[in-house]
Amino acid sequence: MDKGYDVFSNTEPTGPADVIVRNRENGKMVAVDVKRCSAPYYRADGSRGLKGAKPLLREDGVFQIVLDEERKEWLIPETFWDTLQ
Repeated sequence: MDKGYDVFSNTEPTGPADVIVRNRENGKMVAVDVKRCSAPYYRADGSRGLKGAKPLLREDGVFQIVLDEERKEWLIPETFWDTLQ
């Protein structure tokens, strides 16, 4: 990537992570599971939710990031970038 990170995709269709992100400068790495949400739902109060997909750091140490296809934006856990620093 052009921001100083390498991204390595998995070679197997199953497993806990889809990609590994590595900071080229310091060598720190994180595992990432990518989810996508193409059909959000709306609550009675008008707030928006994503079905079963939210950005978080899972118990197994893998970051889960979400592509919100309707808004065309990535939802990334707050601690993701700090972990790579």
